[in-house]
Amino acid sequence: MPRTLISQQSDIAELVDIDTVQVDIDLPIEERIKQYVEQVKNPYRFLAGGVIVNVAHRNNGLKLETAVSSYLSDLM
Repeated sequence: MPRTLISQQSDIAELVDIDTVQVDIDLPIEERIKQYVEQVKNPYRFLAGGVIVNVAHRNNGLKLETAVSSYLSDLM
């Protein structure tokens, strides 16, 4: 059954915009990842500047942990 526009809009309203996420860069990387995930709630589906981001992966691609670690390291 196709999803309705109303259910899609409510899904969007529940997404966190990563522009609002604040991570303490003085923490060890494991703690920064934990802070990020706790705030963003779903690291596979979130907003970035109001744009919906759906993260997918390939079995032979970059691991999400590596990508998030790289992102958080770049904040320093």
